[in-house]
Amino acid sequence: FERQHQINVLWVSLEPHIQIVNLHDQIDKSLKGLGHENRKYNPHLTLARVKEVINKESLQQKFKQEFQKAEWVVDSFQLMQSERAGYKVIAEFK
Repeated sequence: FERQHQINVLWVSLEPHIQIVNLHDQIDKSLKGLGHENRKYNPHLTLARVKEVINKESLQQKFKQEFQKAEWVVDSFQLMQSERAGYKVIAEFK
């Protein structure tokens, strides 16, 4: 993610596989009326928060090479809360 042309979170976009889209839809329906953000779903994997990136173009090229067609089997996931200093695990699902 970029803020004022500075990268502050490193993440990789995921293909919207039907199972993850269905999971998102179920979660979204469960949260309806609780005041959660209603924005377009963008499946992604957050890798790290960073303070500064010296060479943005080099980093972007490296990400394209390393993560272009990587595949993972997901057997669990964590619901995370973003905090200023990092992330807090709210729940884990297996």
